[in-house]
Amino acid sequence: MTSEPSRRPAPVQQEPQAAAQEQGRQAPSRTRGVLFGLFAASGFAGLIYESIWTHYLKLFLGHAAYAQTLVLAIFMGGLALGSWLSSRWSRRWRDLLAAYAVTEAAIGVLGLVFHEVFTAATGLAFDTVLPRLAGSPWAITAFKWGLSAALILPQSVLLGMTFPLMTAGVLRVFPDRPGRSLAMLYFTNSLGAAAGVLVSGFVLIGAVGLPGTIRIAGLINLAVVGAVLPLARRHAPPAAQAQQPEPKRDAVLLAFLGVALVTGASSFIYEVAWLIKESEGQTLHTQDGFTRLGKLLGRCRTERAGALPGHHHGLCQRARHTRSRLVQVPRTTRPGRNPKEPRHPVGSLHSKGASTSPSDRKFDPQE
Repeated sequence: MTSEPSRRPAPVQQEPQAAAQEQGRQAPSRTRGVLFGLFAASGFAGLIYESIWTHYLKLFLGHAAYAQTLVLAIFMGGLALGSWLSSRWSRRWRDLLAAYAVTEAAIGVLGLVFHEVFTAATGLAFDTVLPRLAGSPWAITAFKWGLSAALILPQSVLLGMTFPLMTAGVLRVFPDRPGRSLAMLYFTNSLGAAAGVLVSGFVLIGAVGLPGTIRIAGLINLAVVGAVLPLARRHAPPAAQAQQPEPKRDAVLLAFLGVALVTGASSFIYEVAWLIKESEGQTLHTQDGFTRLGKLLGRCRTERAGALPGHHHGLCQRARHTRSRLVQVPRTTRPGRNPKEPRHPVGSLHSKGASTSPSDRKFDPQE
């Protein structure tokens, strides 16, 4: 008696297909993680610029509080202007990641040549322009502040363009989970920014000086460009892509934007007041770094808790007001000014025995 052969179903060849699908799902996730890390490096370099510009402009303006206030105003204003320009132009650009790489390249080149541009511009100002304005202190002040703003405004505008370009580029290439992508981009960029302030103030300036530190930031930007460009080519969108219609303006959205404008102004008023109270040495880096780190942690907590209702926003504003009452700035004739010093900051640079050319001044890392 012969036994019938057992009929077993042939194994379904799905393992290679499943592995291929799993690998296809992991590839976008890895690419997105690489972009998050690169954006953290971009934030690290961006806040190095803000920190180092303060040291440079302090040599020209004559006081750390004036330099930090001007840098903060121009830096944040440039970020706002760059974001607005990016929002207007990005609809015409097909590959936003490539546009982001070009923007980072321009920032890096400007960072590499900033020291030479600064010494040449301020040297020309001390040798030619300021002597002709010696009879008008207000004209001297206006010229120095205007030149200082012109030296850092172009890079600030470019820095403001990076976040909208990277965000829109990532959301175009990886449309799934847009909320998580946006939150992670903001988190990694802010984390890198907080680290950049602290590392530049406590490590890099003492190791390589002001010129070396700002050149390191420029090299970081160029390294980010070298890593983003291959990813942009690999995930380039198709040539023919329908342009999205312009969204209509919502009155409620505009009202919330107005509230954000007022609260943003108040938060930076507090920051400037803290800077005026503690405006020397490495206190600038500590205050700026931990202020941004605190904002980052607060936003992370808000992201986990969900959107805050309107009355919770009011409670936050009350807490901020209470904090400002606890930290009172001592009232003086001029913040941090010695009464025996000349009334105009130019006097400290043109005093007897002082060098009038920034190229002759020694860039002290502790300044």
